[in-house]
Amino acid sequence: MTRFILNVQGTLLMFNTETCVKENPFQVITDVLLDGANASDQKDVIPVIDRLQERNHKPEELFADAGYGSGENILGAQERDVQLTAPVTVGKAPDKDKMQLSDFDISIDYTEVKACIKGHAPRLCRKIKSGKMVEAFFSGEHCTECELLPICQVKQRKKGQYRLRYKPKDMAVSHRRAEQETRDFKERYKIRSGIEAAISEADRLTGLKRVWTRGKDMVTISVFMKALAINIKRYI
Repeated sequence: MTRFILNVQGTLLMFNTETCVKENPFQVITDVLLDGANASDQKDVIPVIDRLQERNHKPEELFADAGYGSGENILGAQERDVQLTAPVTVGKAPDKDKMQLSDFDISIDYTEVKACIKGHAPRLCRKIKSGKMVEAFFSGEHCTECELLPICQVKQRKKGQYRLRYKPKDMAVSHRRAEQETRDFKERYKIRSGIEAAISEADRLTGLKRVWTRGKDMVTISVFMKALAINIKRYI
């Protein structure tokens, strides 16, 4: 099952997709979360997945816009067996004149380096700082003779010792930046554009962007009822 996550002026909505759920051929809102206008909703992705899992509605793949494509969210979703498909457009742009972390062959959870771009496996790879960092040590025999060393992420620590050190979330972001440039990712992500029609319907049908109540509790009730109205209309 595939779902979309979107934000409408502080309201986080979760839609399933009509093209991927044959037994449910229409889009419905499956989760609603309200945040204050001054609050960031980047960290709301994982709580949404957890709530859906509690209701046995956890998606296999979750499409989201660039605001949710952080390393923490990618890893958190992966830990819950959910593929978060969201591009990365924030943060420092990679230096195209240097090798990237994505040039290394790594494990699916980004915590083990299998080989460098030349195919050489590290002598040692381990997690440090309670798993928040990973370091891999490569043979000086290979690194000293490598023409890519000046632009490589592997650095010499002391004579004969070459180390790659990174945070798993940074490795996840680097691989996502490389993945989102592929044709496969762009074709799969096109389905995300279809959610804009749902936003338009929510606004035209219920006036979702304007709530004539005050206080978070009352606004939450109002938005939930508007979401329910959309689902009833679509069901009918």
